[in-house]
Amino acid sequence: MNPTNLQLEWADSEVAGTDVSEGGRRLRLRFSAAALRQQAPGERAVAGHGRNVWLDLTGVEPTDTLPAGCFGRIVQGRVRLDGRWLAALPLPGTWAGAPEPIDLELRFGHGSELTLHARGMACDFEGAPNFRESLAC
Repeated sequence: MNPTNLQLEWADSEVAGTDVSEGGRRLRLRFSAAALRQQAPGERAVAGHGRNVWLDLTGVEPTDTLPAGCFGRIVQGRVRLDGRWLAALPLPGTWAGAPEPIDLELRFGHGSELTLHARGMACDFEGAPNFRESLAC
């Protein structure tokens, strides 16, 4: 299957950490394990995971600080692009210059929540794309 037919799913992805730069206007989420779904046209979807996935948010509206605990398993998440809320994103993908801000809402397993508004977003693999099919029954 073509590795470009991937969707990054928020629920059950695990964030290893966050990097903040540009005075808080840029945020990178580093995933230790990203929940992925792969589906070629006309075929059934295959659940799995990938390592070394990142998500960059640029033009982030200033916040005083990131909430403590922006790491670990995501239990619920969504992003609003062009007025539509999505539970998954095409991977790789780049969204910039949208007329409306991009809204990201994540809730972690330990109770922390992250809500951000940004002007641009991109997600991809660090290095070669990798996808491992789930062996769950």
